[in-house]
Amino acid sequence: MKTVITAHRSSARVMLTAAFPLIRMGLCLITLLCTVGCARGEKDITTVGEFSHEDASVLMGQYTRALASGDTAAIRPFWNEQSVAREGFWYLHAWIGMRLEVEDWPEFLADNHFEVGEVRPGPHYYTIHGVWIENDSAPGQRPSRNMIYYVVREEERWVLTNPIEILTRDWLAHETRYFRYRYPPDIDIADYSAELQVMDRECGRVLQLLQLDLREKIEFFRTHTPEECGDLLLHPPAHGYVTRGYPYPGGIPRGYRVIVSTSFLHLHELIHLLHVEAGIPSTTVAFSEGLATALGGGAAFTADFVPVECCNLMSEPNGLSLRELLTLPDAEFFRRNYETYVLAGGIFRFLLDRFGIESLTQLAHVTRDATEYERTIPQVYGFDVDALDSMWRRHLSDLDIPAVGFSISPAAGTVFAMADPEHDDVGDGDYAPPGRYEDGVFDLTYFEVLSDSTNVYFRLQYRHVAPPVAYRAGGERFAPTAVIAIDMGETEPGHTANTTDGVRFAEGRAYGVKVIAGTQVSLCDNFGFVYFTTPDVWDRMVNRQTSTVELSLPVDLFGEPDAEWRYFVGIGLASNRTMNFLHGGPAPAYREHPVFLSGGNYDYGNPAFIDILLNVNIDQTAILGAYDGPSGRLAVVPMVGGSAPR
Repeated sequence: MKTVITAHRSSARVMLTAAFPLIRMGLCLITLLCTVGCARGEKDITTVGEFSHEDASVLMGQYTRALASGDTAAIRPFWNEQSVAREGFWYLHAWIGMRLEVEDWPEFLADNHFEVGEVRPGPHYYTIHGVWIENDSAPGQRPSRNMIYYVVREEERWVLTNPIEILTRDWLAHETRYFRYRYPPDIDIADYSAELQVMDRECGRVLQLLQLDLREKIEFFRTHTPEECGDLLLHPPAHGYVTRGYPYPGGIPRGYRVIVSTSFLHLHELIHLLHVEAGIPSTTVAFSEGLATALGGGAAFTADFVPVECCNLMSEPNGLSLRELLTLPDAEFFRRNYETYVLAGGIFRFLLDRFGIESLTQLAHVTRDATEYERTIPQVYGFDVDALDSMWRRHLSDLDIPAVGFSISPAAGTVFAMADPEHDDVGDGDYAPPGRYEDGVFDLTYFEVLSDSTNVYFRLQYRHVAPPVAYRAGGERFAPTAVIAIDMGETEPGHTANTTDGVRFAEGRAYGVKVIAGTQVSLCDNFGFVYFTTPDVWDRMVNRQTSTVELSLPVDLFGEPDAEWRYFVGIGLASNRTMNFLHGGPAPAYREHPVFLSGGNYDYGNPAFIDILLNVNIDQTAILGAYDGPSGRLAVVPMVGGSAPR
């Protein structure tokens, strides 16, 4: 009997260009501890003071021979005590992004071997950088299967350790009802009290829904960046991961029960963990990601966003049918994540709301793979896939969706207006848009807010506007995108409503809502998660003759504006596929990137804005240049508007 541990990622950058398989990990229950034995004539690395390349080769040779034996008693001593003491330490390495079960290693090692590349010293550890290579592959055709192993000194010997133990050694801890949080010391946990409250509340709600008793607190590691998130588990960059084992009877431990995320509020990964704890199988990727999206939303959007976006996706001429969605191969499902996650979330939320959790759980238990939905949906629900598709579409057509307008009423009165200097679309001084973008399309020159009794209106003027750029026929459409964060004076303290896309608002300001206008119009709540969006409306919203963008939203969505409202307006770059799904707004600026904004002072996570609305006497380049991503220091920007400081 075996337990499989799977790591889920949500909204990774790498998922835009490559589909990764579900990641398999190994877990064995074992109580025997033995000592490491060296082959006759082989160097004994336990007597070495400094860890050399030769030591690394010896250690990896011994370790892989132990793995090849399939003997867990021989494998265990290669790990340090801290890793072994953690339930699920059998989170074993194969290569970055891939894990093997213990019983799969002998077969794998019959066809592959590990070559040590570079050994690098750290402050209290070493890392072995190497590559797994197929034994019969030609030198010029060897696949890239890179791996990093962390090594520490313990009891006069060198042993492996999980990177999460090393990289979070100096992190702080904080506990709530359901979670044990670990986070970098530069983060002030008091700034995130509202997020922690939401996580506890939503965890309790889902525990009740699943009739689950959570006996131990969930370990939650909060990182600064997607790269750091991936580094803790030796995975590609991502906004979130969860490692959890599929439950089997007999009391076998359920594995490495950890959430790693770039945000304290990450309900999607929480749902992945809890539904496995409840014993609900994840035999199809559509069910696993669909249930997590239905109950928890995604890295950049709420669960309430899902039905509305389903309406948008289902209205597209080449949209997926339900049958296609349920039977997509895993790789294709991940490649098309910007639509598959939301659509799967929509259908499983519909089934949950209409028929309850019991039948949905039954469907998971009787469906062994994606090809069986044709049989199991009628078995559980009494109607076939086509009938379910029709029911779901009727449900979506009955939704009451707010009306978004794309012109300004002559009767509307101006609440706030401000000009912005021309030719300041340079970010912190060295930003550069990709070459396909015409000059001036990121240069905001004027911003205005108007209102009447029914609508709030926004007008943005640019030095120049041009149609969205597509890098291939039928591909995603990239366009300059405005983020309008509004401080209404009612935002509760204690959460990240005072930050967005690499900037922090000065003087304790915080937004109650964000309006995002790019290819679509979207609304974000005061945690930064998208909860409403339109289809692609760029052509309806933009006037190319006047270089303006105009839109209106019902007053009921967030209240009637007054003279005390304050605003942040920033212009970045987003696409119709990533604006809502990945980033909740524009993409970060990179040092060098052929598609996204380039330049800035750090490789990843630079402030996303190439122009921001500021008074003429304020130095924009100095403000954005103060950003320091690796240390967590954001650019501090003032909001504009309001009659007097509060």
